[in-house]
Amino acid sequence: MSNRTITLIVSAFLIGLIVFAVISFLSVGGSKTETIIIDRVSNPYNYKVQSGLKADQYVHNLRIVVRGSINDTALISNVKLLPGKVDKVIYNSDWYSPDYELKYNSYRATKGNLKVELTFLYMD
Repeated sequence: MSNRTITLIVSAFLIGLIVFAVISFLSVGGSKTETIIIDRVSNPYNYKVQSGLKADQYVHNLRIVVRGSINDTALISNVKLLPGKVDKVIYNSDWYSPDYELKYNSYRATKGNLKVELTFLYMD
């Protein structure tokens, strides 16, 4: 066999391997969302959020979105929420634990309500 033939065979094999890996990656996993309603915004809270995933489902990303409205400043996990309408992604990155401790500090907020959605992305 010539060098060109060997190169073509190796290239075809590598392309096939890459296509297989991409298809495999896209076909496994999913997401699970847990929602917390904070309707007493004047009280500080610590929430232990558990994804409820099975032992063979591995979390690799966490996205936290906060929506609602408050009359003054509050903090969620040390992220400042300003008064008025709230619609903010406060975290969207790698995460490798099936649970999360959400810390809410009312700071100066006394009225309003917040909905916090925590979405765990996982692989089987």
